[in-house]
Amino acid sequence: MTFLNRIYKSDIINFIPRYFLRKLKKKFNYYFIEIDNEKLPANSHPTIMTLEEQEKIIKNFNLKNYIPWTTCPYLVQLLKLISIDQSKDYNFLDFGGGNIDHYLYLKKNLKNIKYFYYDQKKNNEIILEIKKKYFLKDIEVLSNFDEIKQNNYHFIHLGSII
Repeated sequence: MTFLNRIYKSDIINFIPRYFLRKLKKKFNYYFIEIDNEKLPANSHPTIMTLEEQEKIIKNFNLKNYIPWTTCPYLVQLLKLISIDQSKDYNFLDFGGGNIDHYLYLKKNLKNIKYFYYDQKKNNEIILEIKKKYFLKDIEVLSNFDEIKQNNYHFIHLGSII
């Protein structure tokens, strides 16, 4: 086991800022951690999203020219090529949607986008509450795979879920 593996497997990892962890991964080209588990954990990707964080994103969104870090930097340009007919709605599925910033960013730049959001149950509940509280239009929160299958999408975004 390498030195980096020992760091990543220890509890100290919770106290190291993400910035430094990303630098370590990049410097050592380190993306996978060797583990001894025989089974996958029940919750391998715990959610840490909060309603307060999402409200803060909404309040601060227009303060700068913001591009969400979880998206391709030229996604808007690509979607504009797809949605040439501005009179027609275009369905965008954000699978593993995360924060509300992606929706805000796309709606700011593409008025004819219908945004479908799907994430973990807790995140879906938070985004539903945000949608109601801020009267957000053109966002549909999907709660299961059957709802996903009921729609046709022009673009599916798999941000950082794979």
